[in-house]
Amino acid sequence: IKGLEMLTNYYKNPKDSGKKILIEEMIKRDLSDSLILCGKLDAAYVREDCIVEIVDYKTGGNILPVDNLQLSIYLLLAEQKLGYYPQAVSNYYLMHCDKVIKEISKDDVCDTIECVKGISSKIESEKIYACSPTPDCINNCEYSSICEEIKDSNALMIRYLKTLRKDDLEDAIF
Repeated sequence: IKGLEMLTNYYKNPKDSGKKILIEEMIKRDLSDSLILCGKLDAAYVREDCIVEIVDYKTGGNILPVDNLQLSIYLLLAEQKLGYYPQAVSNYYLMHCDKVIKEISKDDVCDTIECVKGISSKIESEKIYACSPTPDCINNCEYSSICEEIKDSNALMIRYLKTLRKDDLEDAIF
């Protein structure tokens, strides 16, 4: 019932009217040789006042403060796709039919790039999230182009064979 109520409120009083230029699109952006930023933007549109705005639809019940890092990352991804930085980003709270808009400067975007690079360096140095690739990674993982573990095809095949049951293993070998 809540979903139907959200949709009804949205269609009665949309707060994202204008020309849609991007809808539910996965975007990847290389920030360095070892850092790929990827994400799916909900929407971007040109408002009636000619401002390009990225919208992140929220279905939860709480209106939270704007997450500058998340929305700045969306700006970086949108710039990759559109060729320019949109002038506004927003959280659209469908439950409340309310939208919180935030303007983010180029300085904020530069700060975001440095922050993301710092987080990436920390993750790489901690090695907490060990990679355990399979042959499927080559075609399905957005990090396959920078993954050192995938480059060792023998180790990749041994890892894959260890995941098979004995019957499947005999079929795979013979």
